[in-house]
Amino acid sequence: MWNLETDARLAWAHLVVQNLVRDEEGDRDSFLRLVREEVGREEITGGPLASRVGYALRKIEIVVGDSWSWPRRGLRAFGERRSR
Repeated sequence: MWNLETDARLAWAHLVVQNLVRDEEGDRDSFLRLVREEVGREEITGGPLASRVGYALRKIEIVVGDSWSWPRRGLRAFGERRSR
């Protein structure tokens, strides 16, 4: 399971290799910035860190196609599972 707080660069490499995100200039930095912002938030009500980052990546259009359709692959890419 990925720990985005400590393994953000490895998580990015995994997402690129799995063709879940594009890898153009600035994309990795945007991802790392999003992770830092989400990790830095106080305790919030809502989805897990990975889903919040995934949503933000969709919002800034870094994802490839519909590869992050909830919940099919987005959370699984980070090794997290939806709680039921």
